[in-house]
Amino acid sequence: IEKQHRSLIVGLKKESQSENKKVAESYETFHNGLATLIESLESHLQAKSIFKGVKVEKIEEENEQYKIHLNNMAPIKCDSVILTTPYN
Repeated sequence: IEKQHRSLIVGLKKESQSENKKVAESYETFHNGLATLIESLESHLQAKSIFKGVKVEKIEEENEQYKIHLNNMAPIKCDSVILTTPYN
């Protein structure tokens, strides 16, 4: 590195910048934004199984199922859980 970039510090900085650039170049997103992912989930799930704007207070595993305690209703039992959080 030192011979190639005239000093070890300069070489390490350049390699670090190069690695950061590779990471930035490999980042991809949906054409219409990340909301596309949530909209797709909603379109494939039953409407009664989607709870928006509720606080999950506790999740318990119980007999190979999950018991979800929400802030605004009685606990519900389900086989699987998908959690999403707001971006802000």
